[in-house]
Amino acid sequence: MLIIVNDTPRAGSYLLAVVRLSSKPLLIMAATVLVVPALLFLLLASMVQTDMLFLGSRKLWLWLAGLTPFLLASVIAATVSGSVWGQWRKSPQLNEPRTLVFSDEGMVVIGKTYAVRSSWSDIAGGEVWAGQLLFRTVQGAVHVLSLRSIGSGEQTRKLFELLRSVLGVRFR
Repeated sequence: MLIIVNDTPRAGSYLLAVVRLSSKPLLIMAATVLVVPALLFLLLASMVQTDMLFLGSRKLWLWLAGLTPFLLASVIAATVSGSVWGQWRKSPQLNEPRTLVFSDEGMVVIGKTYAVRSSWSDIAGGEVWAGQLLFRTVQGAVHVLSLRSIGSGEQTRKLFELLRSVLGVRFR
């Protein structure tokens, strides 16, 4: 079976894929960003309640302490987004149109500046997430395909059948 899909990547899809594939580190970072300031907030709130701080209004200090986790989370989100957008703009292979060819032997990704062939044994896993097909190779490369690019329902069904048969439990 041979399935050919033409795809033009979108920056938003790339951002979603990066977030999905790095969700564990991002969750750890988010937990740190939210837990540490929350503990500081509790410490500061107890200090304000016991008159250990004599600097200005108690309400202002509590408001600032409560706002800290959200400010830190916003800074981290902006930093991650900025980094991803920078990669997107600087790497033509990320945003150029590509053709993906799926067969019983593997998949081939052909862009203007590159071509990559991966046998199914080289694919560590694949999953459908946020309207995209994400493929991870054992070497750490990632291929992202928008479900909109696949086309008709029949072609989508054939592709999913192929992926389930060749990847088995590695396809979610």
